[in-house]
Formats: sequence, structure tokens, C-alpha cells
Amino acid sequence: MKNSRNTILITSIVLIVILIVVGLLFVHYGYEKHFIYHLPNNGNDEISYNSLLNLLDARVNIVNWVVACFGALLTFMAFYVQYQYNNAQKEDLAQERFENKLFHLLDNYREICSQTTLPGVGSGKVVFHYMWFEYKAIYNIIVSSPDIMKEIKDSENLDRLNFIAFTYFLNGISANYFETIDNKEIISPEGDKMIWKALLEKQQASENYNPNTPENNEQGVKYIMDYKHKHIKYFDGHRLRLIPYIKYLTLILDFIKSESRINDIKYLVSEQTDHEIGLIYSYNGFRKYSNKLKNENYDDSKDVLYHKMYESLPSYMAKRFKFDSGAFISKR
Repeated sequence: MKNSRNTILITSIVLIVILIVVGLLFVHYGYEKHFIYHLPNNGNDEISYNSLLNLLDARVNIVNWVVACFGALLTFMAFYVQYQYNNAQKEDLAQERFENKLFHLLDNYREICSQTTLPGVGSGKVVFHYMWFEYKAIYNIIVSSPDIMKEIKDSENLDRLNFIAFTYFLNGISANYFETIDNKEIISPEGDKMIWKALLEKQQASENYNPNTPENNEQGVKYIMDYKHKHIKYFDGHRLRLIPYIKYLTLILDFIKSESRINDIKYLVSEQTDHEIGLIYSYNGFRKYSNKLKNENYDDSKDVLYHKMYESLPSYMAKRFKFDSGAFISKR
């Protein structure tokens, strides 16, 4: 756009200069022609001379008008260039202030990630790696059990399956049973208890692992086999870790949205791992379904930002991080 405007201005100047030159040549040529060729052959020298002067005056006036227009254009251009410069300076300052605030928020975001810890796993991004695969392990335990699936109403509904798995992922389980999902329109009490038992068995096997006691040997859990034999308390719930993270992430997205700089989400996405984006995708599906159950409206004002975040997943990997992709759970 800026280059186009500059091209138009330069073209206008060149055309006006050409007009002035042509005008001057036209006056000179007209004067010489009439003076040299017409004046001597005219019987009335005084009339011919006056006519020639009138012609010359008219053409000089035309040139004067062209010069005046050229001067006006130059004055306009001077103001226009100053106006453009002021606008560019304002945009640069606004961009600088925005980036300073955004990068400050991202500094805090990195600090939150680095301080996220989990016993037996570590701290930082590795925790999000573990959390993502623990969520996926819960999802797999549910959908791979025909008995549990029979207790889920409309078990083909992927949004509902994600809601159930993510509820267990957030809240966790303990040795003392309590209903994690008490909505009988989603899953029966028997189904809820079956999930609890399946998760508790894996949790206790991990906690009680002893390499010197073969009978307590942990067999591992699909999707979190890399964390086998580390005494991690599986399925203990991640609300305390994930919800503050999500709230701060929402703060960053609100700031980007308020400044109408949608494309600048790239700075945030560059800090995120695929596992974080997968968790956010599943969490948003969980939240949307929760609002539907409560007959509450879902705030979709930031969806355009979330979609840009999801688009950053490599196309060949996206299906592994989206619960509704149809190829989320490996058949092997």
C-alpha cells in the first residue's frame, strides 16, 4: 500500500514536469512561428503584433497555472509526507509498547512453565509432556473397555468421552471412592466406579513398585510407559497445575485480542509444545461440553486465536493431539 502511494505521487510529479516543459516549448514554438512566419506577411503589422502578444500572454498564463498547481502539489506532498511519517512513528511506538507488554507476559508464562513440577517426573515442559499422555492414557482405558463403554450413554459421542476422561484427569482419584461424575445422563454410577477401579489399580501398582519384589512389579500403562518404575502417583489429578496455567494463558490471549493483533499469537505459539496445545484443545472441548450440560453460553470470542494455535500442529501429527480426529487412540 505504501509503495503504491509513493508510485502514484512520483508519477504525478513526472507528468506535471513534462506538462511544464511541453508548455514552455509550446509557448516558445508558438511565439517563434507567428513572429517569424505570420507577422512579416500580414498587411496590418500592429494587429498581428497585438494578436501575437495576446496569444503569448494566454499561453504564459497557462504555464503559470501549471506552475502554481505544481507548487500546490509540492506543498501537499510536504504535508502528506509529514503526516505519513507521524503515522508511521505512532504505529512503531504502538507496536513497541505492545511487544514490550507481550514479551513481559511471555516471560511470566515461561516462569510458570519452568516452575510447574511433578514428583517423579521433573519440572518444566516435561511435566506437560507427562500430563498430556496421562490424559490420553485415561481416555484409552475408558474407550478400550467394552464394559465401561456400555455404561456410558451415547458412547459414540467423542465430546462426551473427552469430558469424562478430562474430568478424571483434572480431579484424579484416591483410594477412598467418591463419584467423580454424578450425572447419570452421562455415565451410570456403576460405570463411574469401574473407571475408578481401573485407574486405582494402575495408581497403586506404580506407587508400590519395588524392583526387589517381583510380585509388585509394575506392568506400566499404555501412553505413559516411559514413566514406568518411577514411583509416580498416576491419576492423582492436575487441577492445581493446569488451571492456573490456563488462566494465565487466557490473560495473554485477552491481551492479544484487545489489541486486535491476532497474528501476533505466533510469539506465544513459538513457546508452546505440541503436548501443551493438545491439552488446551482437550480442555476447551471439556469446558464447552461442561457449559452445554449447565445450559450456559460458551465464550467463543477467543476461538480464532485458539484455532491459530491448533493450526500450528504439524498436519501429520495433529490427529494424535485432537481427541475428535478419529485416529486419536492407536489400535496397536
